[in-house]
Amino acid sequence: YTDNTSGFKTVINFGRSLNPGNTKSFENNLFVLGYFPNGSSPPNVSLGVTYPASSGVKQARVYGYLKVTPIILPFVTASLTWTNPFPGTGNLPTNPALLAVARNRVNPYMQQWNYTMEYEVAKNTAIRVTYLGNKGTKLERNSNPNEPIMASGAVQPRRPYQPWGPIIYWESGRNSILHQAQFGVLRRYASGFALQAEYQFSRALNEFTFGDAPANNQNFRYDRGNQDGIRRHWFVTNYSYDLPFGRGRRFFPGASGIANKFAGGWQLTGILSVGSGQPYSVNFTATQLGWLSSRANIVNGYGPATPANQSIDRRFAPEAFAIPSPFTYGTGARNALFGPGLAEFNAAIFKNTNITERIRASFRAEFFNLANRANFGNPATNISVPANVGRVSSTVTDPRTIQFGLRFDF
Repeated sequence: YTDNTSGFKTVINFGRSLNPGNTKSFENNLFVLGYFPNGSSPPNVSLGVTYPASSGVKQARVYGYLKVTPIILPFVTASLTWTNPFPGTGNLPTNPALLAVARNRVNPYMQQWNYTMEYEVAKNTAIRVTYLGNKGTKLERNSNPNEPIMASGAVQPRRPYQPWGPIIYWESGRNSILHQAQFGVLRRYASGFALQAEYQFSRALNEFTFGDAPANNQNFRYDRGNQDGIRRHWFVTNYSYDLPFGRGRRFFPGASGIANKFAGGWQLTGILSVGSGQPYSVNFTATQLGWLSSRANIVNGYGPATPANQSIDRRFAPEAFAIPSPFTYGTGARNALFGPGLAEFNAAIFKNTNITERIRASFRAEFFNLANRANFGNPATNISVPANVGRVSSTVTDPRTIQFGLRFDF
């Protein structure tokens, strides 16, 4: 509405308008946005309720007044215009790096296939044999086509694409392959006991891990080798066993009262994981301009590289490797050696007790890495640092951890 006394005009009104001049109806006004002509003073905004006379309630009118002060925004001249879209000054590097995407890049895809045979060897117990294949095709590769062939001297003048520096080029050129044999045993839960066990033998090859740059941008197959993080041998088993104590069980079947509450409700669970080591490469650090760091040379094959008496101070024999001639790549394969194996046993004890018909208590004691075995990581692999090369200084699992818990349900 327009208030002729103040010159206030509503342009946006959310809700219903308030009409204080009509005492036989009332309407709620939620929000009013307005403007005032030049020279007018800020208006009063009111919100109230009027009861109609037909309701039998004595008429009453309640209004609250709020003084509104206008906010004046100064006019600012835009600094960006079509005639000068980049105001100011800046410095561009002499040889800027580029990020490019191949015109024929496509989305990567994975193919999987498997063949499984299962046989029930006893009641509630079955064995399984599976062959599993997994192939990655058209996987992402980030290479540098502007990397020159290694030679002595400054690098930039020898780049094939001038005046650019490194060019990060995304294309669809990598692939991966995995073959895996699985042997499993499964016992369904029966008579308070359940068991599952599986052994896996894996062979996995790829070019390099996604996100890593190739060591040799002129020969991508130089980086093809064992896939990172894949343990060739892996065995895991888990079990759950309800101890046969308490009323109706094998031992103390006639227990009652407090004796039954203490003897019954015990359960043992555990997970055992055993695996061979993860693969790693032996490398070196280049010391001359124009020479790229890469993998070391293998001297007399990989047999002498892994001594029989391996230890955390001598996981492999550094003398089996050598720094290659300047401006050449090493002959060692990617991920040709394997680190220490892993063995870990986690166990738990549970006790469930019905205190009353409505209250139930659950106690648990959990043991992680129960044997407190040190599962070591891969050794230092840079033969340019002879003080550390071949030595193991890290672990891949935590030391033994024990935790207790108590829960009441009611």
